[in-house]
Amino acid sequence: MLQIQGLYKSGAGAAAGNLARQLPLIKQEFAEIAGVQPGTINIHFESKLIVAGWDHRTQPIIWSNPSRGGEIFDIVRVHLSFPEIGAESHEAFLYVAHWSGHRNDPHSHEFLASPIRGLRHGMKVVMECNRPHVELPYTEQARESNPRRLARTIVIL
Repeated sequence: MLQIQGLYKSGAGAAAGNLARQLPLIKQEFAEIAGVQPGTINIHFESKLIVAGWDHRTQPIIWSNPSRGGEIFDIVRVHLSFPEIGAESHEAFLYVAHWSGHRNDPHSHEFLASPIRGLRHGMKVVMECNRPHVELPYTEQARESNPRRLARTIVIL
């Protein structure tokens, strides 16, 4: 099982408007998301996380500008826990919107879940995922005393 730590980053609320239009269309294909709140839980991981496999990939969904064609969404079942607000693990979905700018930063990811009370910006979070995954043996140059360090990159298959 993959277990990776990150930090919760409060967002600007822009996702709520998009999700109000997207979720009913995604739910037609993937009913498991019926109880999620119309907003994302934004998490920044120190490690790079690349989603190459999914539990559900939507057909192209036209939810915005029809001239752009349809957007594809990948959904991965995960569990999130926030040690500062209790030991409870929350069922959630790693939500990959193919038009989202979040796809340009492999450290930042969006999640969908039922409402979770007590989240605060900068709070530690642990994501667990049962999908197969690999950790790539990458290193990077660092301008520190150690000239090379592990550039942890995890690929969910």
